[in-house]
Amino acid sequence: MQDAERGHGGGRRVAGDEVDAATDGENLRGDSHRQDDHHGKHRGERPAQPRGVRRAQPPDRPEHRAADADLRNVPELEEQPVELRRQVAQDVPRILAARVLHECRERGVARGLRVGFVDADVGQSQIGPPTTIGFKIFSSDTSPETYASGSVGQVETECDNKFEESDASEGGDKTIQPLQFDGEPDGLYFVGWLSPDHHELQCVTGTQLMVEAARKAGADFIVIDTTGYVERVPAIVLKQQKIELIQPGHIICIHRSRELDAIVTCFDELDSIQIHRLAPHKNVTSKSSGYRRKHRESCFERYFADSVKETLPFDQIRGQRTSFFIGRKANAKELKTISELIEDRVLYAEWGHRLLGIVTPDVLPNLAYTRLKSRLGVINLVAEVPEYFEGRLVGLLNAERKMLSIGLIEAVDFSANQFQIRCKQGAVAQTKIVQFGRYKEDRVETEYKGNET
Repeated sequence: MQDAERGHGGGRRVAGDEVDAATDGENLRGDSHRQDDHHGKHRGERPAQPRGVRRAQPPDRPEHRAADADLRNVPELEEQPVELRRQVAQDVPRILAARVLHECRERGVARGLRVGFVDADVGQSQIGPPTTIGFKIFSSDTSPETYASGSVGQVETECDNKFEESDASEGGDKTIQPLQFDGEPDGLYFVGWLSPDHHELQCVTGTQLMVEAARKAGADFIVIDTTGYVERVPAIVLKQQKIELIQPGHIICIHRSRELDAIVTCFDELDSIQIHRLAPHKNVTSKSSGYRRKHRESCFERYFADSVKETLPFDQIRGQRTSFFIGRKANAKELKTISELIEDRVLYAEWGHRLLGIVTPDVLPNLAYTRLKSRLGVINLVAEVPEYFEGRLVGLLNAERKMLSIGLIEAVDFSANQFQIRCKQGAVAQTKIVQFGRYKEDRVETEYKGNET
């Protein structure tokens, strides 16, 4: 689904939810399953309809325009930049609506506009690695090599050999290769997981922050692409809240049976937003879980290709989204007392307000857990083992809260009070805040099963 919304300062923005699409001559193939929400309230007269785009059919008229129509399905750019957002049903496979995104970007750049692309698809990222929301500015000065690898202008290419085996065995589409932008993102926000499920606040916050960053970077025209997390009440509420917060001018829905109406129907009668409903191309097929997994692995490999392993001392950082590195480190006497109470060695401990976080070599038994809370008078007791940290993906931020790099904790040394982290070179020296993610190398595919985006 794509939304376009009128931006602040007289400009208009385009945001797009991720839609897998391929080209067939001048045809658009909707090959994705994701949606985004943006809602904008502007009083007064309904804005003029862009050339080549018909007003969305009301809910009582089920007919769709086919997504393999020509590029008139893409809203025309007017003199003022437009904000587009795209949303695709979950069962509609997608390659990031490459055709729509590419066409919007090309039209904007051809008119001398700076086009911002906000990639809010944390599972199948195109800008930045998975688990992040990123943005990039495209203009007439942008190097062609930066635009994409593999798919710009020829989305229907053969997949890499490493994708073919899993796709053949799992029934996936072997003819479509995801669009991947090369070069460094202009900004990143770390969500820490591959789906918005249980990470709705991070996804809403990150999308808004990246839209604001794209505006500050001078974007005239913003395209937002989000995930295919569209089913169940939490997903519907998430998309609607995104629409209300970002206030897009256009939303493009690609779905087969109006399954996205639960999200967008409440915005149908607004003067400030136009909803465009498209059907996917008849030849579109779903991407297998194996295909998506290999694509994620490829993205991570590419991101960490030039990474280095650096040492990060505990006393240099503050933790976020964790119960550790936010309080006072326990001294030797306190460590001894805690060890005696639980009858096990304590590797690390720290105090907060009626909070105690400890790390032990073994999982803390329930009896020891209860005894420790009672004897020390703490309300919140967090007990972890070293494996909690090892293999975990984290976000590294500097004192200005700018994302320096995502990092992978390879080892933790509690005797020296330091991490060994693989990240971009030079990131550790500036790191002040470590955001802990849910993504963990040794368990991610097991936990993520069934939550594909």
